[in-house]
Amino acid sequence: MKPFIAVALMVAASSLAVPVNAQAIGRHEVYAGIGTLGGTLGYGYAMGRHSAIRVEGNYLDYSHSLRSSSETYRGSLKLGTVGAYYDLFFAGPFRFTGGVLLGGNTFSGDVVASSGTITINHQQYSAAGQYAHVAAKFATVSPYLGLGWGHRPQRGGLGFFGDVGVAYGKPNVTLAVSPGLQQAAGSSNVAAEQSSLQHEANKLSLYPVLRVGLDYQF
Repeated sequence: MKPFIAVALMVAASSLAVPVNAQAIGRHEVYAGIGTLGGTLGYGYAMGRHSAIRVEGNYLDYSHSLRSSSETYRGSLKLGTVGAYYDLFFAGPFRFTGGVLLGGNTFSGDVVASSGTITINHQQYSAAGQYAHVAAKFATVSPYLGLGWGHRPQRGGLGFFGDVGVAYGKPNVTLAVSPGLQQAAGSSNVAAEQSSLQHEANKLSLYPVLRVGLDYQF
């Protein structure tokens, strides 16, 4: 009798486990969030009980300043990316996430002239009728690695998620100045100013990704 009971219990446990597994595999998810990548809308698909894939769109446009060793350039940082990720759950809702961000992130700004002068490589020049414009374009392909909570396939229904990670993408900086400023400062000083801006922009190569949001699985 005892062997029969043991077998019956094993069969019952197996019959309970199969629906959970079947429900987890192929589960769909839609989600929305907000963070350092801006606003996010995404879709996820469960590959199994402990893994899932996701795609999403992100957008952010906000005022930002970029400072060289001698001058400040105020402008706008625009982040527009499409993300593709693979989630691997290792402890309940906690997961490792690896993926890639694709997009054309840019910064565009103009020099902030103070006291009627523009400083190029520590040398001051009259700002009357002159300009200095900086543009930075980030890598169109940025690898991403992070840790997260949520998006767990077998959960179902409405839930929360959060992400902490980093994306890598080195920017390329160009500096354009008016002809009068170019002549007054000289090519070597303009090049030195651009190099200083490039050095500061490189600090954004490792971009922190922090995000929270809601998801719904069905």
